[in-house]
Amino acid sequence: MKKIFVILLISSISLGFLSNCRRFKTFEERVEWVTSKLSSKLDLDDEQKKALDKIKLDIIGKKDEIGLNRGKAMEEVIAEIKKDTFDKERVNTIFTSNQEKRDKMRRFFIDKMAEFHTVLRPEQREKLASLMQKFSHKRRKYWGQ
Repeated sequence: MKKIFVILLISSISLGFLSNCRRFKTFEERVEWVTSKLSSKLDLDDEQKKALDKIKLDIIGKKDEIGLNRGKAMEEVIAEIKKDTFDKERVNTIFTSNQEKRDKMRRFFIDKMAEFHTVLRPEQREKLASLMQKFSHKRRKYWGQ
């Protein structure tokens, strides 16, 4: 009976991960979804929507420029694991390079957040803060933090 329960639990968790992780196939789809939600939830006017669209395109372009690709880094690590000898230095280089790219992207994204902040009215900023707080709370609850 205990074995069946464990199998069902693992199956349920796996199914949950698979169904939630595949909602968006690409970075661009995630960015599009977020900007669409922001536009509707914050009731943006036409000028604000134009500014948000420009920011969206800037973020997508910067990701491509930086070459941020988590999947490629993981493929390189997996290739190292398959080899007869494991090159720790190579794996460290892969992760260091990936982290540097993520740091660049984070700094750029924060600049874009500041740019978006300037086009929002005070009540929209409050609404955005509330949405972010709600999202953050959901994520913590989901991951058990």
